[in-house]
Parts: sequence; structure tokens; C-alpha cells
Amino acid sequence: MEKPFSRFQHQSGLAARLRELGGEEATSFLNQKESFISALRAAEEPLAALQLESCREACDRFLVKLGKGRATPEFVAEFKDPLDKLLSSKDFALMEGGLPGGPEVVRSRLAALRPLSIAGGERTGTLRDSGAERLLSEAYRRLGFDSLERELSGRSGDQAYDAVLLKARRGVADYCRLYQVVPSPEDTLPAFSLSRIDAVLGACYRLLSRLRGV
Repeated sequence: MEKPFSRFQHQSGLAARLRELGGEEATSFLNQKESFISALRAAEEPLAALQLESCREACDRFLVKLGKGRATPEFVAEFKDPLDKLLSSKDFALMEGGLPGGPEVVRSRLAALRPLSIAGGERTGTLRDSGAERLLSEAYRRLGFDSLERELSGRSGDQAYDAVLLKARRGVADYCRLYQVVPSPEDTLPAFSLSRIDAVLGACYRLLSRLRGV
């Protein structure tokens, strides 16, 4: 039987994983790279659960309004806002195109929606979405990862690599400090925040990939 969704549990887990990602301890790992990757992978799970639930809740609210004949233009705009931050550009266009259809068409389109994972796409080399790429590139720049690439250029050895990753982790800690706070049971991370956290994780994966080529 599927366990009931617990937003508080997943938000608490995500905050803890972000604190680990922004931390400096790597004593139980061989090196900073191993610790960094472990923290990244661990953060993906609660983030994905929160993204999926946010998507489901938005769709459920819309279907209730649709069933009551109250899906006004204002409510449609309100409904599309979070999904624009959770879906790929292609899926958002397909969803948007189905809204003028009958209830069954709308219900079918919404049931098929799945949030885009920027982190997962970057980790697997399958990220092809222009909107996601824009968010990732912005996070990469704001985290100062471009300068870390240049810093490692011309240097070699585990010590230099670890020093760069430590700086990356400090950058993540500073950028995500609001999301590292232990949440209260009443807190809800909006779709905007989830997409920005996703972009940060994706930027970390991109940094690892580029450092391999330095």
C-alpha cells in the first residue's frame, strides 16, 4: 500500500539534504567529490516528491473547479502559474492546448503530467528544455561556478579538486540558506522555490562534469 504523502517529512528531508550539500564534512567519504555526489543524489528524492505533489495538487484543484463549472479565466491563469515552473516547455504547451477541450480531454492531459527534473536531466545528459537550461545557467552563474572552473584550470591533484568543491559547497550554502531552515508543519515550498532548488542541483552536476574536463 502506498504511504500517504507527508509534505512536512519531505520538506524537512530536503532541508537536511541541502544542509549536507552546503556543509564541509566529508570524513565518512574518500574525498569531497564522493561526499558532494552523495549529497546531491540524496537531495533529488525529496525534491522530486515535492514537485510531483505540487503538480498533483494544482491539477486536482483545477479539476474540482472544472467539475463545478467555475474554471474562470482568472483561475485558469492561477492554475497555469505553478505548472509553468514544474513542467517542461513541451508538456506545458500540450497541457495548455488541451484546456479548451472537454472535461475528459482535460482530465486525460492532466493525469499524464510529470514534473521536469533539471537535476536528473543534467546528471544523465538528457536535459533538452530551453526553460530549464535558462534556470540552470542562471544558477550556475549566481553560484560563481564559472570562476571555480577557471580556478582549477592549470592545477592538478586531489587537494586542488577538493578545495574547489569546498568553495562550491559554501556557495550552495549561501544561495540556499533560506531553504536549509528546518520547516514548520504549516510551511509549503511554492513551485518557484522548488524549480530554483532543482536548478541548483543541476548546476552542481554541471560543475562536476566540467571539472572533469579541466
